[in-house]
Amino acid sequence: MRASTRFSDAIHILCFLKVYEEARITSDLLSWSIGISPVMVRRLMGNLRQAGFVQTPQGTAQPRLARDLQKITLYDVYLAVEESDGPHPLSTLTPILTPV
Repeated sequence: MRASTRFSDAIHILCFLKVYEEARITSDLLSWSIGISPVMVRRLMGNLRQAGFVQTPQGTAQPRLARDLQKITLYDVYLAVEESDGPHPLSTLTPILTPV
């Protein structure tokens, strides 16, 4: 089974939107930049929009960040784009150091 790249692709999208915030950004441009299909870009953008991280005005190629990147954690992005059934995989991690 192939490993999911949704998380890293979503991080790429958020960074791309910040770096090129004045440019006209299309799903084709993002898909070329990431190396995935435009359909996958649109799905990820939908997840990011639903989480409140990006705004995508209907019918325009002008996606924008809806929040300051400093207020978005990597964990927030992970939760927005990764699908999980059952207990969340990160909730089963054991601490490296245990309290004495």
